[in-house]
Amino acid sequence: MASAEFDTYLWNIKMLELCGVQIERQDKEQEFAGIPWKFGPKIMIEPQFCLTFKEMKSNFEGKTTKISKDCSMILGQDAMKERSEYVEFGPGTVIARRKFNFFDHFDDESVIFEPVEEKDNEIY
Repeated sequence: MASAEFDTYLWNIKMLELCGVQIERQDKEQEFAGIPWKFGPKIMIEPQFCLTFKEMKSNFEGKTTKISKDCSMILGQDAMKERSEYVEFGPGTVIARRKFNFFDHFDDESVIFEPVEEKDNEIY
């Protein structure tokens, strides 16, 4: 597990929090290749969703958004345009690249990272 991936998730969390999004942080550490991480939620923001902080903020202004620590999410294009005043993302996976519709974009299985083991080829 590279720290760049963790840093990307953390940066996205921090930017969303600055936009007023309420994000539950993971408080339980997991160990990956001997390094403790507190992953969660896992949020990826595509360039089509926003390129600037102003664009990001406009997607959330005046609306309440909550994200669970066990949520995995990809936000792209028009995902948060014309949405309800209150949206809460619980455990599961959200891949939203068009106007958000819970039933079209949600899968109740979360992305779960598993620690590597000695027998895994990827660790060498």
